[in-house]
Amino acid sequence: MSRSRREELAEEAIAQIEWSELGLAVPVGSGLTQPAEANPYGDRSLHYFAYSYTRAFELLWDHVVAGRSETVCYPMLAICRHSIELWLKVAISAVIEGDPPPGHRLKALWTELMGALHDRPPASVADVFATLVWPIVSEIDEHDRAGDRFRYPSNSRFESYAPTDTDLDRLFRSHWLITIYCDAVHTQMKEEGEVS
Repeated sequence: MSRSRREELAEEAIAQIEWSELGLAVPVGSGLTQPAEANPYGDRSLHYFAYSYTRAFELLWDHVVAGRSETVCYPMLAICRHSIELWLKVAISAVIEGDPPPGHRLKALWTELMGALHDRPPASVADVFATLVWPIVSEIDEHDRAGDRFRYPSNSRFESYAPTDTDLDRLFRSHWLITIYCDAVHTQMKEEGEVS
């Protein structure tokens, strides 16, 4: 049941976008491009890790939505955020043909990706998509700047974090929009022969 709900949410999210305006030559489907290597012990690529964290997020999301356990809600949120961070780095690496910048700030990574895309034709790719996704990235980043809010009960000064109330459908749609776009950028660069 939750898989079909995820598919519905993905369709709702994609309906908001005129993908043809994005200037991506590769089609954006309803799923992520699977890494070439599916061996969890052999493939150490950033793409493999991003893909794996996305699958882990989906499994935990299914579990939480089904009401089987609230105890995995914070791990789900931590994995969701980390998955987004990894996908941003995958896309950046593909566009700049090198290692992504260090750090965990989603807004900084998004800005880096948009800057790299502005240096490539068509520049409108960044503009069209940024309108929809920037507020999502910004909100997640503001809520958890260091990437530790969902991993620990308090910050480094031992100040407790406030509880988090999450709209699970909105969380899934947001995660999906960001990751599917980053995957499309990576796939396009790969098809153009610019990334392995």
